[in-house]
Amino acid sequence: MRRPWSDEDIAKLRSMAQRYPVRRIAAELGRGVSATIVKAHELRLSLKVKSRASKPTADPGAAAFNSCPEPLEPVARNILVQDQD
Repeated sequence: MRRPWSDEDIAKLRSMAQRYPVRRIAAELGRGVSATIVKAHELRLSLKVKSRASKPTADPGAAAFNSCPEPLEPVARNILVQDQD
């Protein structure tokens, strides 16, 4: 049987959206995952969890390569391998 969404349920959904996985939100609300997804869609809420790791805001470019702790050795390429009979 369906249970109507209360103002408290909606407030909790809004506060948990993008912070917790949908399965956890649904469990906290005592609802199914599908019902939680549908209600979030109706409210135009994204349920995609934002990552906690900070992402770089700009491309560091060549500066990112200057932070190597020690110089790298060149890699030998196109080495002639002789057949050993």
